[in-house]
Amino acid sequence: MKWRHRFALAAILALYFVLRLPWVGHLLTWDEAMNLLSVRALAAQGGDLYSSYIWHHPPLLPLLLLAVQPLRAGFAERAEVVAIFIGAVNVLALFFLVKRTSREGVVGVALWAAFFLAVMPGAMFYDTWIKRDVLAAVFGLVALLLFIERWDMLSGAALGLAFLSKETAAFYAIAIFLLWLARRSNRRVVDLAVCAGTTVLVAGWWYVAFSGSVHYFVAFVGDLKTIQTGVQIWTRPWHYYLLKLMVNLGVLGVILCLVGVTAQAATWAKRGGSGQYLWPLFLAVPGYVILSVAKAKAPWFTTALFPALAALQGIGAYAALQGMMNLRRAFVPVAAIGLALAVFFVAQAWGRDYEQSMREQDEPIWWGCTASRQAAVELRSCMTEGQKALITPMHYWDARDVDPCPIFVYYLGDLPVLVRPYGLTADELVDAVKTYRLDWAMVSPMPGDGEKKLIEPLAKKYKIEPAVLKGAFILKTDSIYRGKRRR
Repeated sequence: MKWRHRFALAAILALYFVLRLPWVGHLLTWDEAMNLLSVRALAAQGGDLYSSYIWHHPPLLPLLLLAVQPLRAGFAERAEVVAIFIGAVNVLALFFLVKRTSREGVVGVALWAAFFLAVMPGAMFYDTWIKRDVLAAVFGLVALLLFIERWDMLSGAALGLAFLSKETAAFYAIAIFLLWLARRSNRRVVDLAVCAGTTVLVAGWWYVAFSGSVHYFVAFVGDLKTIQTGVQIWTRPWHYYLLKLMVNLGVLGVILCLVGVTAQAATWAKRGGSGQYLWPLFLAVPGYVILSVAKAKAPWFTTALFPALAALQGIGAYAALQGMMNLRRAFVPVAAIGLALAVFFVAQAWGRDYEQSMREQDEPIWWGCTASRQAAVELRSCMTEGQKALITPMHYWDARDVDPCPIFVYYLGDLPVLVRPYGLTADELVDAVKTYRLDWAMVSPMPGDGEKKLIEPLAKKYKIEPAVLKGAFILKTDSIYRGKRRR
């Protein structure tokens, strides 16, 4: 690789970090907060409300996060930096895979692919999340590269690590199988068997002995009634993820993807061959088909497929510029068009606001996350040393969680609280306050009847005037156990 290619790759990585590092300290989502709390519980060897969630997904990311001092303040920020560096490795893995599989090892295609992943709006957003999807993509890309190089055992080991990262590694397993089918010569069953067998050896123990996720996800995507999954929350139309491409890629990004698909089809019709360069289609097409026919569709499920989309964008951009070069045979105008294209995508990504991006991904999620943070910050500002509070789950998370919202708990910090279930009545709150001498309460009853049954009796009998927040109330309850009524 020539020095100018190394410089371009370094510039892409620098751009990657510049676009993402300002989002460190962002508003946490439910899953992120739950991951942080479960890792803290693991580090403390505790058995709190969130310790069992560590078994909900594969363990590789939580084990990595144990290295960044989960019991010290600022854990979320350190975990977000870890996530961003994992995303940078994802960009590098994509570069080397595209470089290996493009025609005659053309570096330009690989650079374009890495660039598009660095500036992709969807990737920018999810690369900062404390979730497992990007780590699974990293090992999945490495597995694809090793399989193409016919290092089957190492490919299986990398695929096993992808499965130990998240279940979406299944998309990469499908892509490897399709790559094997596409081999025109020397296609041996033993190659696939070695890869699959190594994967099972590396990751099978988790799914057999520890995983709590397999039956959950089968029920989740199939809307089975054998387990409570909250599938109704995520029920979307079949074209949900196709429409989401506009949010994750932008209009021009979708157009370049389609150009890339056309270029790959033309190359296949012209060249045939082993089909290794078709890996982006082998990854993206089955992934989007499976997710589109699934009953439940969470916004982040396609994160593991973003490298394939970036590769198609890179192939499309390179093919379009190469076509212009062949027609005009003038380097300077075509180079100017390529530069303008790059500037457009950088401008589209530059200065994006994290919370606005969250609203574009899913407005109700943003609303719930801001409400939980607001309630925690407000209650924390009210409480003084030695005071205690009662808290309940939040009504606005449609799953009707029996445990307090992890976002609220993380932002509240290490303050003494008594947890009471959702649907708490006024009499039950009064009994708890008197028994445990609680000074504050954060409650989140259902609007309407729920609020009337809980808030109005307290206001009428004890003259408590609640602080009204988004989806919650803060109550100063010390007058209840002190036997005083506020005037």
